[in-house]
Amino acid sequence: MKPQLRKIGIVIPTRNRREELKNVLQCIMDQDCKINEVIVVDSSDLELTPPNFAKTETKFSYIYTNIRSAAEQRNIGKRSLNSEIDFIAFLDDDISIERDYFSKLLDIFASSDVIGASGVAINRKLSKRRTKPFGFSGFIHKLFLLDSNKDGILLKSGVNIPIRSDKSEENVVDWLIGCAMWRSFSIKDLEFESDFKGQSLAEDVIFSVRAGERGKLITNPSIIINHYESEIERPNKVAHYQMWVVNRRRLIQVMGGGLARLFAFQLANLGQALIFVYVGLKGDRSNFNIAKQIFMSSFKSGK
Repeated sequence: MKPQLRKIGIVIPTRNRREELKNVLQCIMDQDCKINEVIVVDSSDLELTPPNFAKTETKFSYIYTNIRSAAEQRNIGKRSLNSEIDFIAFLDDDISIERDYFSKLLDIFASSDVIGASGVAINRKLSKRRTKPFGFSGFIHKLFLLDSNKDGILLKSGVNIPIRSDKSEENVVDWLIGCAMWRSFSIKDLEFESDFKGQSLAEDVIFSVRAGERGKLITNPSIIINHYESEIERPNKVAHYQMWVVNRRRLIQVMGGGLARLFAFQLANLGQALIFVYVGLKGDRSNFNIAKQIFMSSFKSGK
C-alpha cells in the first residue's frame, strides 16, 4: 500500500523585506518533501514584482494588501489556501530552515494525534539559547512571574516560556511559535487577531492557546528555525513593550481571565518596569522611557 500523500500549504506575511523573502522562498523550494502551495501576503509600501520561484509542482500565489498587520495577513493567506490542503504552515519572512524542516514536522504528526507542531526559533547571532532562571536575577524574574524553571508553559501572568532544551524529543506545550504547522481541519474556523497591527506581538501565542483547546501541541527543539530578526519594520523597544503589555492583557482573557491572572499580569508588568528602572540607574537612561511605557500601558490595559 502506498503511503497517504499529505498536502502542505504555506502562508508567509511580509512587508518591505524583499531580500529576506527571497531567502525563505528558496529554503522552501529546497525542501526534501513536496510543498503543494505557497501564498505570500505582502503589505509593502510599494507593490513589487514577486520573486520568480516557478519550480516543479508547487503552486505559488502572491497577494498584495494595504492591511499592515502580520496577524491579518496570515488570515488572508489562510483563507486563500486550497481547501484540499492537509497541513497549514506559517512562516515569517526573516527566517531560514533546513532541507528536512517540514519532513521532521510531518514525522511528529505521523506519530501522534497532535493538531499543531513546531520547532524552536533561534537567532544564531546570539550563539546560545535562552537559559533557565538562576542567581539573584533569576529569583527576581520568578518572583514577578516573568520566568519559570518549566519549559513550554504559559504563566498566569501571560508570559510564555520557551523550550530551552536542545534534545530531540517531543514536548507537549501550552503554546506554539508563529512558525508552526497545523492540521488544517483543526484550525479551519480559527483566525489570528484581526485588529493587531504591524509585527503583531503575541498573536501566535493567542492563536495557539485557542487551538490548544482542540488538541495537543508539541514542540521538538531539535527542529531549528534560524530567525534573523530583520530590523526592517521591527518596532523599537518602547513600542515593543507597549505591545508586550497590551497584547498579554488579551492573552490572559483568552486563558480565562479572573482576579488571580489579572494580579499576576500586573505583577509581571511591575517587575519588568522595575528591571528597566534598575538598568537605567546603572547608566542607560533610555530604559526609563521603556519603564514608563510599561507603567502607562499596564494602567490603560487594565481598564
